[in-house]
Amino acid sequence: ICTGPFVLCDMLMPRLLKPMLVYLGLALTYLATAAGLPSLLRSVRSAAALPGFHRADPAGPAEQSDSAPLASVRRSAVVATDLLRAAQLHHTVGVWPAAVPPLSLYLHGPGSRGRMAEPLRPRHERRAVALRPELWGRASFGPAFRALLRRLGPPTVDFQDNFMPYEELAGYDAAVLVPWDNDVMSFYELYHTSMPLLVTSQRLLAKWLPAVRWGSLEPTALSLERADGLEAGATNESVPLPWARQSSLSMALEDGSYGWIGASDYYRFPHVLLFESVAGVVAALLNADLAALQASMRSDSERIRSSSLDFYRSLLPQLLQGSEEWEQVARGGTCREGFLAQEDFRTSDAAPRCRFFCEETPGCAVVAFNGLCCMAYDSSCDIGDMRRDGERAAYAAWRQIQPQRAVRTGQSWPCRSLVEELEESLMMGITSVREMGGPYGQAIRTLERAGRIAAPNFHYAGRAIGMTGGHSDEQLVPVGVYRHMDSERTVFGALCDGVPECLKRVRENLRMQADVVKVMTTGGVLSEFDQPTDAQLSPEEIRAVVQDARQAGRAVAAHAHGTAGIQSAIDNGVTSVEHGSFMTREQARQIKARGYMVYTPTLTIHQLLFNGTSRPPSLDDNQWRKGRRVLEHNTRSAVMAMQERVPIVAGTDCPRGCALVGTEVNLLHMFGMTPLEAIRAATGDAPRCMGQYGMMPRSGRLAAGYEADVIALDVNPLARLEALTERERITHVWKAGRLVKGRAQARRA
Repeated sequence: ICTGPFVLCDMLMPRLLKPMLVYLGLALTYLATAAGLPSLLRSVRSAAALPGFHRADPAGPAEQSDSAPLASVRRSAVVATDLLRAAQLHHTVGVWPAAVPPLSLYLHGPGSRGRMAEPLRPRHERRAVALRPELWGRASFGPAFRALLRRLGPPTVDFQDNFMPYEELAGYDAAVLVPWDNDVMSFYELYHTSMPLLVTSQRLLAKWLPAVRWGSLEPTALSLERADGLEAGATNESVPLPWARQSSLSMALEDGSYGWIGASDYYRFPHVLLFESVAGVVAALLNADLAALQASMRSDSERIRSSSLDFYRSLLPQLLQGSEEWEQVARGGTCREGFLAQEDFRTSDAAPRCRFFCEETPGCAVVAFNGLCCMAYDSSCDIGDMRRDGERAAYAAWRQIQPQRAVRTGQSWPCRSLVEELEESLMMGITSVREMGGPYGQAIRTLERAGRIAAPNFHYAGRAIGMTGGHSDEQLVPVGVYRHMDSERTVFGALCDGVPECLKRVRENLRMQADVVKVMTTGGVLSEFDQPTDAQLSPEEIRAVVQDARQAGRAVAAHAHGTAGIQSAIDNGVTSVEHGSFMTREQARQIKARGYMVYTPTLTIHQLLFNGTSRPPSLDDNQWRKGRRVLEHNTRSAVMAMQERVPIVAGTDCPRGCALVGTEVNLLHMFGMTPLEAIRAATGDAPRCMGQYGMMPRSGRLAAGYEADVIALDVNPLARLEALTERERITHVWKAGRLVKGRAQARRA
C-alpha cells in the first residue's frame, strides 16, 4: 500500500514488482516534473482503471493506455480519499477511482470502539475545544470571531495551543473545526471516536476560503494538464474544473469552489453540526442532544467502516491474483539504514546518501527523484532491524525546534507560510532579508540559524510600533478585542500612546532579539481609516524610540509616506525612510546630508498593486483610491531621490510573496539607476538599512571578512537585468560559502 505522492508510488512499482494499492490523498501531480508528466499520467490511468473498481463514467469506459499491458493494470489500483481527489483524477485521466474515506484506517487504538466513557456535562456547563485556532487569523473577521467566541459563555470554548493527546480531547463535549483542506485527518479521527463536531457551514467556509486556501483546490500548471487523448472538451463542460483559484472570494466562487467544498466529507458525513456565526456555535452547544448525536455517529462510523472493509476485501484478491506469496510485514517503521530525515531532502547529495545507505543494507534498492530518495527492501532485509517512529532521532531533532517552542503554538501557520516564501527567496538568489514587522520573526530566525529551514539570513524588526488608531492598528477590530490579541502577541503591530508606552514596546521587541525597530510615522494605504499623508506618533515618541533603540545598537526604520511624517522621522534620527512617497527635494537632500540615512522606495508594491487599469479583487475601493494617488507620488519621489544621489536600498514590501527583489532592482533601473547601481542597492548598499550601531551585516560584497553569500547566473545581469527575476537563470546560490542551489548541467559557473 503506497500512501505517498503518486510519482513516488510510480517509481516504486517496477522496483518492488509487487501488487500495489495507491491511496491518493495528495495532489496527483505533487512532486512531478513537466518532462515526466505524460508517462506519469499514463501510469495512473492504468492503475486507476482496475476493472470493476472505478465508478462508471457517464461518457463511457476509459480507454486503456497502449503502453500499459493488462498485467500491470491488474496488479495496481488507485483509491482516492474523497470525491474531490476522485474528480481531479477523473478530469486528468478520464477514469473515476473509488473514493474511500480514511475513516476505515482507524481500526486500532484508544478510540477504536467509540469515544471513551465521559459523562456529558449539563447543557450550560458544556465545554468545547477549537482546533487549530491559528488558522482563524488568516481571515479579516477571524480574530474577532475567535475573541467573541472566547468571551461568550457558558457554554465554554477553549482554544488548542499545543498538541492534544486523545485522552485530553476526550474530556471535551465537542470540537470546533474550520477545515483547512479537503481531507483533514483530525476530522476523520474525531468522527470515528464519536466526538460531536461543529464545522463551519459551506457558506461560511466559502467566505473563509481566500484566507485558509485549500491546497487541494489550488490549480497549478501541472495539475491542469491532461492525459493523452483527453482534449479540453472531453468531459461535460457544464461541470466546473475540480480546482479553484482562491486569492479572492469572487474568484473562488467564479471557479466553483462552493460546490467542491460541498463535495468534501465535512458536508457529506451525517451528524456533523454546522455553524455560520458565534451565536450558532453557542446555540449548537446549548441545544443539541449530544448523547443521541454520539450514538448516531458511532452507528454511522461502523457502517462506513464496514463498507470500506468490504471494498478492500473485494479489491485485494484482484491485486494478489497470480502472486506467488503474500507476506505481512511487521509493524514498526523502516529498516534502520533506510531512513533520511526531512532536512536531508533539501540537500543536493540526497541520492548519493541513499546509495551509501543501501550498500550497507542487505536487500535494499534505491529510487531517487527530484533530489529526494526512497528505500525499497526485499525479503532479505532483516525484520528485526526495524526501528519505531519514536526512535527516529532525526525527526525528534526536527520537532525540538517547532515554531511553538519559539512562539505560542497557536501561531504556527504563518511560520509555515513564511518558510515557503523564504525558501523561494533563497532560490531566487536572495541570501539576506530584513523582515519589517510581525510576531513571528524570532521563531523563523531560530529555525533559520539552526539549519532547520532553507532560508536567507533572517533579520527582523519584531512588531511595528504605532499609535492607537494608526497604521499598525487593526482598525476594524473592536479596541478591546485588539488589546486581547495584543496581549497574546498575535498581531502585526504594537500600539503605544505616550513616551512610556512607546519605550515599553521598544523593549518588548528587544526582548524578542529584534535586529531593527520599526515605527509608523504616517498612515498607510491598506489601513481603513487613516490617510498616507497623516502624521502619526509625536516627535517626542519617535525621539524616545530612536534613543532607546540606539542604546541597544539598533537602527530604526520609519514607515513614512506623507511629508510631515517624513520630516519627523528625519528630525528625530531614524536610519531608514520606507516608502517616502510625498518626499520633498529638500528632505531628500537632508537624508543624504545625514550620512547614515538611507531611503527604501518600495517601488514593487506600488507598481504591482496600483499600476493597472482595474482594481485587484484583493483591494477595496478605499484602498484602490489611496493607492492610485500614492503611486504617482512614490514614483516621482524615487526619481527625485536618484537625481539627488540619495543612498537607496532595495526593498519590496512583499506584495506577492517576498522573492521579488529582482523586480525591485529592475524598477530602480527603469526609473533612473544604471544596472550596476540598481544591483548595488540590493547587495553592497543594502546592509546600510540595518544601521550604524553595529548590527549592519557584513554582506553584499566579495571581500575578505564578509559573509560568502554569492549567486551565479547563466547570463550577464548587467546586459540582461531582468534575469534577476527569472528563477531558472539563477543557477547557483551559496550562503555562507555553502552551496544551497546548483544545477548539474551548469557546472561551468
